[in-house]
Amino acid sequence: MTNLVSDTVVVLAATLLIGGADARALQEKIPVREGLTIVTAIAESRGDYESIKTVTAVTEKEVQVAYAAELANGRKVQSGRKVLRSDLLTAREYRPEFVSEQNVAHPGTTALGVSKAVLEELLAKGETLFTGQTRTSGGVRKVTGPITKVGIVKYPMLVNDRKVDVEAVHAKGDFERATGEFWVLNDPENPLMLKFHFVEKKSEIVAKLEEASKGRLQIPMREYALEVVKISWPGAEAAPSAIEQQLEDDGRAEVYGIYFDFGKATLKPESAPVLKEIAALLAKNPSWALDVEGHTDNIGTDARNMALSKERAEAVKAALVGEHGIDAARLTPAGFGASTPVESNDTLAGRARNRRVELVKRGTDPIYSRSALAGSPPVARTAGITVAVTAVSASSATTPPSSAGSDALVR
Repeated sequence: MTNLVSDTVVVLAATLLIGGADARALQEKIPVREGLTIVTAIAESRGDYESIKTVTAVTEKEVQVAYAAELANGRKVQSGRKVLRSDLLTAREYRPEFVSEQNVAHPGTTALGVSKAVLEELLAKGETLFTGQTRTSGGVRKVTGPITKVGIVKYPMLVNDRKVDVEAVHAKGDFERATGEFWVLNDPENPLMLKFHFVEKKSEIVAKLEEASKGRLQIPMREYALEVVKISWPGAEAAPSAIEQQLEDDGRAEVYGIYFDFGKATLKPESAPVLKEIAALLAKNPSWALDVEGHTDNIGTDARNMALSKERAEAVKAALVGEHGIDAARLTPAGFGASTPVESNDTLAGRARNRRVELVKRGTDPIYSRSALAGSPPVARTAGITVAVTAVSASSATTPPSSAGSDALVR
């Protein structure tokens, strides 16, 4: 792996607004450096899953990106892409495709967002020429055409384990076979594609069939959606270093970064840093005992979600005990399925954040502990008793969500 040197670092500045009633502007530097990680939620017909894209090297010529995901069909993909620095400046084509080959370069394209030229023209003129990829009933298709700026909006996500609103440019496009909406980070030096949503257009044949049925037949068009839910990088001042302080001050802290395989309780290797942080806090505070509570989205049956959430809570306990030497008696796993969402399950990102693990500090009033009330109606969260560890993980079942898509187009 190429070492990152100071004269090849690209520093990307973005204005982040801390979410909540007391929102305030905060300047963050997002460096393209080894370890920069982008977690993306994708929906397809078999369920939701996440991809993890990590910058592995930056040179004067290119940026190298590693890709890992387990697709909804169970196929695991590990790949790599090279993006030329010249393309980050001027390329017109956004190609979010990662295939099985390692370190493939696609000259004339970008991978993580649009180019600087595309965003600057969209901001200056309100319109720009754009080429992207969508999925239709006929397969993967390239689309080209003008996209028009709708406005500048706030986009909620996690940056270094903090819930923030980033400033995004919202645009729309009407292409030959699909319509599309796009949300791009409003930073010409780092125009990440934060979200896109394509909807396939009805063909003439489909339209005639629906018309002939006189309303009895409605054929749904395929959708292709992607949303960034988390960005992080090593060395940043982030939640892991602040967990203990938040617990001491408020009795509650949130950390993110536990990943599971699709529909399973298997922890991904990328979960290691957060598990290490939790273990370190437990070692430093030997009097702490925690309930480990698993939660899912609402995709799938209640029974399956309840079982999966319990299995994932048990997997977290097993990792802390087996890999970090934590006393098993200090950890009690429990599953709650989809009964206590933290966000709406109607959105792709909301479902991703609802798939999580929470740790509850034992010794607090049991009325606030869901583990103490297992089988009872969900209780409200109260500051001072909950440590939430949100896991960006794969969906819980195979019941189809409302949209479909993938940024891993496997060949």
